[in-house]
Amino acid sequence: MDASQGQPTPPETRLHALLHSNVPGASSDFPAVESAISEIDVELAPLKQDILELQTRLSTLEFKRDELMSRRDQHRAIVSALRRMPPETLGEIFMWTLPSVADIWETPDVFGIKATPWVLTHVCSRWRQIAVEMPALWSLVMILYTDYNFPLAAVELQVQRAKNLRIHVYGSHRREPGPQVEVLTYLIEHSARWEELSIGLTREMNLILPTVQDRLPLLRRLCLEWDEEDGAEETALNVDCFQSATSLVDLRICRRWQPISYSAPANQLTRYTADAPWETHRAILSVSPGLIQAHISAFPVLPDPEPNPEVIQLSQLQCLYVSHVDLLQYFKVPVLEQVTLRVTSDELDITPALHRFIVDTASTVRRLGLRGLPDTGLASQILARYTSITELAILIFGGDGYQYTEHEFSIPNALISLLDIPPVSEGSPVVIAPKLTHVHIAFEDLLPVNADIFVRMLETRSQLPGGALRAVTVTMEQDPQLPAYILEKLNGLRERSGFEFSLVVDTNIFHHVAPWTCNPTWN
Repeated sequence: MDASQGQPTPPETRLHALLHSNVPGASSDFPAVESAISEIDVELAPLKQDILELQTRLSTLEFKRDELMSRRDQHRAIVSALRRMPPETLGEIFMWTLPSVADIWETPDVFGIKATPWVLTHVCSRWRQIAVEMPALWSLVMILYTDYNFPLAAVELQVQRAKNLRIHVYGSHRREPGPQVEVLTYLIEHSARWEELSIGLTREMNLILPTVQDRLPLLRRLCLEWDEEDGAEETALNVDCFQSATSLVDLRICRRWQPISYSAPANQLTRYTADAPWETHRAILSVSPGLIQAHISAFPVLPDPEPNPEVIQLSQLQCLYVSHVDLLQYFKVPVLEQVTLRVTSDELDITPALHRFIVDTASTVRRLGLRGLPDTGLASQILARYTSITELAILIFGGDGYQYTEHEFSIPNALISLLDIPPVSEGSPVVIAPKLTHVHIAFEDLLPVNADIFVRMLETRSQLPGGALRAVTVTMEQDPQLPAYILEKLNGLRERSGFEFSLVVDTNIFHHVAPWTCNPTWN
């Protein structure tokens, strides 16, 4: 292209040939090339200037546009529904933005400028006033010392804005103890306002905990945990200080390796959850006649068998979870409605303790859960005796790092097949749990489940007269990507009989099975 005339370079020239090939130019070609470049630069100069002027003009217009749009938005805000929204309505919306306890475990920087409720005070003056004057917005004080050291000033400010307090403090022996003790000491000064306390104790925190004595008139929920890497075996746990917690109804304890002497009020407890030695369980349960729900995990070993064990009467208990079936010999539960048993693959037959328990509760239990790795034979024996159950939960978990045997890999399919109803051609079918209407299944992704076996069980169960299966919920960590023909069969069941199938995909499976383990999370 000729720069001055805007015409193509003549085809018969040497420069044209070089432009249309990869042939390297000779030194004799350089003057012609440089001359052409100079001519192009002359023509480019005014174009660049024009573009610069246009860009400057465009930037000016865009700035003015943005300024006008901002002014327009400001004027619109005067008549917006949000500005006219009553403070109590806006406050209700603010409450829905609060993170749950589980959410905070994932993002523990609770005092950060982007964390709720703090972020609400940095939007506008009206929002700030509403947020600051809402005590309920500030009631959950949750501090995790695993990753952060929390400024005492921020804790003080939140406590000042709150009325009653839900305290969750989890210490760590890996971090400097001074700031942890300082914050806990300050919180204890306001223990008369505690409605809820969940605390992970270190050695140093345990030493100052007794100062809450006689200062807990509102405490309804208490969770005591111990940093077991911080000398749990050598240090006594101070819990006598909770004797004055006369409003306490919900107690949780995680103290697996050493019994504790618990002398706090227990007769008004309605919910009990503990991972502890049997001595701890016995001491608390024997003075808790009003319990409605109990999660009992005994560690590290079971008590020695007793020929005539002292039976604990829990006349109001409706929901029970036990980590070992032999613990059942210690309980009398006349109105029990739900029981979940943790069993292992080497438990093959019903023990005498389990047999007596089933005989005593078969007429009242309607919801049965099997957790762990239940052998099909044992499961069959249990289900054959609990003939009146309407809901069944199969919760298959081996535990962190558990190495499954070949037999254990087959357990999910075997248990599902157990619920299948044989065809009439094979004689009068023996129907296990004939009144079953709801099934809940949860298992780790590592375990395979045959979709065809599963659907066949659903089809035969949904056709059972007088007790047809109506709903199944399956909880997994990852989406199993069910084949199209399986989805088609499930849709057919839904259309023919109103059958409901729910697939829950969540990495936190235990949150979904908590109602079956009598261990609901604190929100």
